Amino acid sequence: VFAVTRDTIRACRLPADLDQVHQLMQRLQLNLRAAAGREPSVAVALLPNATGLLQKLHSVLLGPLQASDCGHLLEGYPQLIIVPHGRLHYLPFQALHDGEQYLTERYEISVLPGASLLRHIATPRAQHGPSLAVGYSYEGALPHAPAEAGAVAALLHGDALLEEETTSQRLRE
Repeated sequence: VFAVTRDTIRACRLPADLDQVHQLMQRLQLNLRAAAGREPSVAVALLPNATGLLQKLHSVLLGPLQASDCGHLLEGYPQLIIVPHGRLHYLPFQALHDGEQYLTERYEISVLPGASLLRHIATPRAQHGPSLAVGYSYEGALPHAPAEAGAVAALLHGDALLEEETTSQRLRE
């Protein structure tokens, strides 16, 4: 983990094995798929298992950052900007659970696809024009992305580009 603040860059090697993290993520995905589209009682029955997996993922990925192992890297920061690597892009970091609360209840969280985008969010900019939400399911790999983008566009009174509309030309326009 590289922790970047305005003044410093610190590195901390996590003790977790990457295969262990991927295995936990696979189990979480199976749990979520088992609950999707089923009766609410099924989702309720699977919730303890999902929460347990989210706690294990929190423990191996963020626990060391909150402990002396990595010098309490997260202490004193109300906002986290997470730039995951590889398969971690598919992990819902906001849902990680520390045994008492979800990560999103403790921190304001943003997730970026790459660190190069940090320079674009460092300085708040005045909004120019309407909001645009983009929803591309990557040929079904992210099945809810179009609906989520549509909901965000509606909340922000903006437009949505969905699926095949998400071209470079349309984004420039």
